[in-house]
Amino acid sequence: MADFQRLHTDILNSRFARFVGVGCCTTALDFAIFYFLHFIYSFAIIPANIVSYGTSVAIGFFINRVWTFHDAMHRSHSRIVLSLMYGYIGLILNTSIVWGFSLYIPAMLAKIPAVMIVLLYNYFTNKYLVFRVHK
Repeated sequence: MADFQRLHTDILNSRFARFVGVGCCTTALDFAIFYFLHFIYSFAIIPANIVSYGTSVAIGFFINRVWTFHDAMHRSHSRIVLSLMYGYIGLILNTSIVWGFSLYIPAMLAKIPAVMIVLLYNYFTNKYLVFRVHK
């Protein structure tokens, strides 16, 4: 039982698990904003996705800086610029995937593969490029 508890604690304390947790919350926000903009307010897919994804990325950056990558004490403008740069690349990637898949499946379903693909892109760019630790 102690091994299970240690494994559970190790998983919860891992950066990837925290990143996924933040990602789940910001993805839910992304989907909610997209739903309202696209289905309630009749925004086209691309502008709705840009606003919804962009909002979730901005919120995710601040949460990840403080909680996932413990970088709250190192407020660097270069990290913010890098995060925005890679975030915009992720936005382009996400929006392209959503738009492409939405030609064949409903828009809300098209966001699912976009989230899965861009999750990996975002984690690795944040871990190795934005919040990397210099030793």
